[in-house]
Amino acid sequence: MKDLASRYLDGTATDGEVAELSAQLRTDAAARDEYLRLAAVHARLATDAGLWVERQPETRPSSRALFWRPLAAAAAIVGLMAAMFWMREKAPDVPVATLLRTEDAVWAGEAPPEGGRLHTGRLRLRGGRAMLRLDGGAELLLRGAVDLRLDDGGSVTLLAGQVRAQVPEAAVGFTIHTPGGKVVDLGTEFIASVNRDGQTEVSVVKGEVEVPDRDGVVHRLTTGNSLALDRKGATHPMATRLVDKSWQPWAKGERDALRAGRLLLHETFDYPVGDHDPSVLTGGTGWSGPWTIFQGKHADQPWSAKMHQMEMGTFEGRKAWISPVGKTRCQRLLAQPLSMKEDAVRYVSMTWFEEALPPEQRTFDFWPMANIMLDLRGSEGSGPGQRVGLRLNYLMRPIIESGAGQGFESRVRVGDGRRLLLVGKILSRREGEDEVFLRVFDAGEPPGPVEPDSWDIGTRGLRLDAILDRVVLESIGPKPRRIEEIRIGTTWRDVVADWNPETTSDS
Repeated sequence: MKDLASRYLDGTATDGEVAELSAQLRTDAAARDEYLRLAAVHARLATDAGLWVERQPETRPSSRALFWRPLAAAAAIVGLMAAMFWMREKAPDVPVATLLRTEDAVWAGEAPPEGGRLHTGRLRLRGGRAMLRLDGGAELLLRGAVDLRLDDGGSVTLLAGQVRAQVPEAAVGFTIHTPGGKVVDLGTEFIASVNRDGQTEVSVVKGEVEVPDRDGVVHRLTTGNSLALDRKGATHPMATRLVDKSWQPWAKGERDALRAGRLLLHETFDYPVGDHDPSVLTGGTGWSGPWTIFQGKHADQPWSAKMHQMEMGTFEGRKAWISPVGKTRCQRLLAQPLSMKEDAVRYVSMTWFEEALPPEQRTFDFWPMANIMLDLRGSEGSGPGQRVGLRLNYLMRPIIESGAGQGFESRVRVGDGRRLLLVGKILSRREGEDEVFLRVFDAGEPPGPVEPDSWDIGTRGLRLDAILDRVVLESIGPKPRRIEEIRIGTTWRDVVADWNPETTSDS
């Protein structure tokens, strides 16, 4: 390190040597202390040498200037080092991960929301548990006090605490930097921890990792093996540890049960069987007033003959609104409008049974406007951009629409003749781009305990300064649909909890 530092201070270091020195200073506190000492000596020598050059009377510095010159030179060196080697923490934030879920989490600073994007920089968990997914695919479980720096979508720096990494094949090469070195994944699941002395311990739960030491020797650890690495990069033998199984149920368990009082809005259509005037349908939570039916006729499709009433039914114990053949559109106001002008994460879900249609009826010529749509809208006359629409078209392809005239259609085609779950994720921001994602699940691919790593469709370049104060349901088609449930919440687990993909009879 001394040779590298000397060459850098003399201005003769190559780009590769600068990068090597930078890596050492980022991970080794002792190296940083030594560098500061060398920088101070270098600055003093440079200043002393300057005192012996031939002085010109007209440019002779004052005694005060000579006094401050060593301090200024040293300050410049230290400032340059800080700019070089700690610029990661000062660089503009870039989103590199998603917070998937938390439990009793206590954060240092502002608590990030579940489903929110995490940016490059420090992430400090003081207690509880948290799970995040980097954009590269690796999933990290944090428990207890953890001090972590998110470097990019494929690497982090663990400064203190314990992290369990679950790395899919697509994310091979994921790296955890520590004060003593680094752990490079080769397709595995492993636990890395850093104690108060800066010692790193690595235990492989499944698969294989690489741990280079200070001498350049690469140690390969396989399932059940462990290794310790001190802060200077020297390896030490370590007894194999038993796997802490308390991690697994929380991270890989089944979907949670619905937590009471956690939804912003909920409608189960739990009404008596039969036809109803919409004005009496006031059940559910998070609503303001009853359902209402849109009136009128459009040339594109005929409105249902039952356009003045809403029919409720029961199917194997499940209540549902039966949207009739033709075109039906109803709406209901929210008790608490959703602002797209603030930093927030919301999830929206809808469960319904989609009747099977012959292939020749899933065509534009047969029923061009056939679709089912869950629409979040602003009040009438509130201006453009006051809308987020989540729908499936006549081909059963997921589509996201906005009132700003933007539409995003998926290439995925969803099957019919089954119970379906539509889930939308809405990321609103005070500044910058808003994002909306949409995914449809069924019995063959049900939702998991955390949000998926891929969606059927997502938006780009969306900016909505909207206040959404109502839900609009639209159903158009040659067969009725059974719409069973609508949820809006702030976490993934609450909008998919207790979802049952089993199909029911068509009777």
